[in-house]
Amino acid sequence: MVFFSDEAYQAIVKVGGPGQKNHPAASHKMVYHYQTLTELFVSAGFKVNLLEFFDENGIFHELKVSPQMFMYIIKKNIHMLI
Repeated sequence: MVFFSDEAYQAIVKVGGPGQKNHPAASHKMVYHYQTLTELFVSAGFKVNLLEFFDENGIFHELKVSPQMFMYIIKKNIHMLI
């Protein structure tokens, strides 16, 4: 299922990449969309709040946050990863 329908982008990021063995996407085994990525993180025990994503109709959604809030989100997430 493709939610972001840009064909050039999909060709680059697809499983196995666009063909060249040295391409960064050559090691891709799966391409996630907002539902599969959310399921993955929830199943691992995380709470997920999407900041931006394309839905199954190709419509882009984004959480409107101030620059200060975005920096807080980034700092909080980086802190959680350390």
